[in-house]
Amino acid sequence: MKFVPQYKTIAHLFPEEGDDFAAHRGRVKLWLLAHTSWECPGCGDWMGICHQHEGIISRSQVQGWPVERRVLIHTPYNCVLICPACNLGLDGKSPPSRAVVLRIKVERFGEAEIACWLRSLPFKVHPLRGWLEEHG
Repeated sequence: MKFVPQYKTIAHLFPEEGDDFAAHRGRVKLWLLAHTSWECPGCGDWMGICHQHEGIISRSQVQGWPVERRVLIHTPYNCVLICPACNLGLDGKSPPSRAVVLRIKVERFGEAEIACWLRSLPFKVHPLRGWLEEHG
């Protein structure tokens, strides 16, 4: 099922199956750089350098998907920018939890929109079925 975002201005940031993975991921990171805070959601530090992190659906959760489908998780609804220390687990830091990223994304885009995007992903058994039953 093709997902059509409510926010038409970012429709180009929702990939089709088969889109070039690296180029698409780069477009999402550029959008995030322009439209999100420079405060790391993992530790709260200011980010001079940042890494893109898939916070709700991780790359490991789609590892079994065909390569052309894996690009579907690289959207502004799933990705956040985090500092290198959180991304690499340095200085006792770690990436923000799924719950933190969900809260950030729901505040930004709305619960219904995030739930709709999550349902559009082609999981046989959705990893967030409990959240979806509760919230959408």
